[in-house]
Amino acid sequence: MTTKALQAIMITVVSFSSTTFLHAQSNTEVVVQAGLIQPVLLQGGNVEIDLNYKRFVLGYSHGFGLKLEGSNIIGEAKTQGLAYTLPFTTGIGAGYKVLDWLDVRAELKWHKFEVHYDDSRNIEGGDLFSYTTVTLGAGVYGHWRPFDSRKDWLHGFNLSTSLRYWPNLTTSLDSDKREYDNEFVGQRVTHNASNIGIANTAFIVNMSVGYAFAL
Repeated sequence: MTTKALQAIMITVVSFSSTTFLHAQSNTEVVVQAGLIQPVLLQGGNVEIDLNYKRFVLGYSHGFGLKLEGSNIIGEAKTQGLAYTLPFTTGIGAGYKVLDWLDVRAELKWHKFEVHYDDSRNIEGGDLFSYTTVTLGAGVYGHWRPFDSRKDWLHGFNLSTSLRYWPNLTTSLDSDKREYDNEFVGQRVTHNASNIGIANTAFIVNMSVGYAFAL
C-alpha cells in the first residue's frame, strides 16, 4: 500500500469521525450543570441535567439546602420575623429550542418550605411548621458555548442563564394559609403560602456552569 493511499484512508477516517462527533453533538447530548446563584446568595446548591435531542429539550433540576433569610425576606414574612429553609426544590421541564442558543420550556416543580424565626430575632425554638408547594410555569433559557469552535475537550464547556415564572399551582396548607401564634409580634397571625421566586414573587433568575456530553 502506497503512502498516498495510507494518507487518503487516514483523511477519510478522521473526516468521518469528526462528522459523526459533530452530528451527535448537534442532535443528542446531555448537559450537566451547577447553579451559581444558590451557593452565592442562598447558602445551598442546585444541579441540573438536560437532555437535548435535535431541537427538543427535557430537563430535571434539584435545589437543596436553600436558606431565605435576612435581606432575602420581605413583606409579611419579614413583619412576622420569619425565615425559610428549603431542603429541596425539584422537578422537570420540557421544551423546544427556538434558536440554537435559546429554548423555552414548560416546567412542573415541587418545593418544601420549613418555616422558623429568623436567627436575628433571637427567639428560642425550632421549626414552626412546614409545607410544600407545587408550581406550574415556564422558563426561558439562554446558552453560550465559549469554546464551541474547538475540537478538544473544551468544546462542551457550557454557560447558561435563565428567567423562569413559577406560580403556585397548589400547596399542602389548608386554603393556602396557616394561622399560628407568633412570638415575635405577640399575637396570632396568618401565614400565606410563599412563592418560590424573588421577593416572594413567581419570578426566578439563575446562572449555571456545566458541560455538554455528546451521545
